[in-house]
Amino acid sequence: MLTQIQQASLELEDNMAEYKSRIEAQENQIHEMQEQILHQAQQGREYETAVQHWKDKTEKYESFLAQLIYLLDSFPSDPKSIDPEQYSILVELREKLF
Repeated sequence: MLTQIQQASLELEDNMAEYKSRIEAQENQIHEMQEQILHQAQQGREYETAVQHWKDKTEKYESFLAQLIYLLDSFPSDPKSIDPEQYSILVELREKLF
């Protein structure tokens, strides 16, 4: 009877060691997956920032282009007759270009 109890105890210890090893392996996998998730979330935020940057630049250049089109559409054929508003826009565009 004692040997059966000792045998059962040894089997339980072996099982416990195996389960402990499995738990440690799974905890390592969980940790690695959490690190990957954090890294991917950071990349996502960086991509969103880049997209917003280029969206802002696009809006800026669209505004610039609208002003340029306005200037060209309203530019008189005689350069001496440029009105002050057109001249102001021309100066502003020149500053943006150079």
